[in-house]
Amino acid sequence: MNSYNENYKNLLKEFKIAIESDLKALLYKDQLRYYAEMDIMTASYNRNKMEQVLVNEFERCGVSGEVFSLALMDIDGLKKINDTFGHAKGDETLKSFSNGINSRIRTMDWFGRWGGDEFLLLCPNTGIEEMEILLKEVYKSIIKDMGKVVPNSSFCYGCAEYRKGDYDNYQELLKRADKKLYKCKEGHRKNIDRR
Repeated sequence: MNSYNENYKNLLKEFKIAIESDLKALLYKDQLRYYAEMDIMTASYNRNKMEQVLVNEFERCGVSGEVFSLALMDIDGLKKINDTFGHAKGDETLKSFSNGINSRIRTMDWFGRWGGDEFLLLCPNTGIEEMEILLKEVYKSIIKDMGKVVPNSSFCYGCAEYRKGDYDNYQELLKRADKKLYKCKEGHRKNIDRR
């Protein structure tokens, strides 16, 4: 073996170490991004990520003139579920709901936990009618899945659509969806009281 071969081997070892180090750094960066953007319990995006998406979509559609719709969703009676069945069942209910939505939306759609038992679904290139059709279609199957965890589980939603010039900022859009969510909750409370 000559010194040229030995130098070549040492160079390859250093190259291998450098590549492994870079790959570990990339993996660590991806893990950090995942934890910074995700709600770990529900495997959906967290509020910070959803606000970024909402701001970006609002600005993009404001320039392009395209439309998007969003829905604020709320699990009915999560506090009562926690108090009656325990927090583990409450967590299972949140996961069941989140999995149900995530498995039924398009890859271009965005879904995340807005806070507590509230979630936000944002669908680009989707009008309000399409959004309401989607939610009506998935509602029965999702509450069926949630009912396997806790009987009579359900959720409410309120939708709003953005078209260029409709709103000055995304908070106004959220307020509109929140008003519709509140009406849905009122309707659910009346139905529960009749049982």
